[in-house]
Amino acid sequence: MNEMNRKEFLETLAGVAVSAALAIPSSGAPAESPQTAPTPPVPNLGVEPICEDGFGNYSVNGQVMGYTIRIRHNRYRSAILSCVEEFQLKVDGQAVDPLDIAFCLNNKQFMISQLKDQYTEYWNILDKAELRVQKPGGLATGEHRIDLTLRIRIPYITSPWTYGAKPHVYNLHDNSWSRKLTIRG
Repeated sequence: MNEMNRKEFLETLAGVAVSAALAIPSSGAPAESPQTAPTPPVPNLGVEPICEDGFGNYSVNGQVMGYTIRIRHNRYRSAILSCVEEFQLKVDGQAVDPLDIAFCLNNKQFMISQLKDQYTEYWNILDKAELRVQKPGGLATGEHRIDLTLRIRIPYITSPWTYGAKPHVYNLHDNSWSRKLTIRG
């Protein structure tokens, strides 16, 4: 994990805020169009979104019904679950059907399609959500590649080049990550 002290963290935040606020190039030329303008990097806490712990098969009444993966968002502020804009999971290169994934957080369970309606459910900083994937028989013992696409809307930051022109266009924090995890026999 990349360690960052408080001073470096605040300087990173200040730098991103300043670069986002100054969308006009020093040449005085107009800023790039919204289609080509890069989104400024959003600071994170230097943690990996896919956790090492909690990966394994789960059983119900002695039968392996699927597997679990723990994830977290690495933003410096909590997120409301309704701000999840994009969520995809692949295991060993195969896309997992969102209907087979239960998103478990705060002692509650949601289907991926229900996240957009969770306006009062917070995902606190570094809290781990558990993805419970239904797959009879689970995953085989050994190493598996996990690919997560997770983009979270930042509801209080609009894109600088759209301010005043296109209301309600918000920046996204990209939590996408890939990692190899192992199921022990």
